[in-house]
Amino acid sequence: MGKTLTGIMIPALLLLCVSTGFAQNKKLAQTGFQFLSVVSDARGSAMAEALTSLETGSSALFFNPA
Repeated sequence: MGKTLTGIMIPALLLLCVSTGFAQNKKLAQTGFQFLSVVSDARGSAMAEALTSLETGSSALFFNPA
């Protein structure tokens, strides 16, 4: 009974390890600078990134197009 269970468990564990290895593939042909799409402050996020003319200070660099 013990050898049969071991004979089933070892290949099953090996198959699980192999399948997680395929999930670690590199993503090719992705655009760079994905971090720029994240809102830089809480106020801008709360106002749905509509701070074009309202924002003053350092956050204006991210929202003001001028």
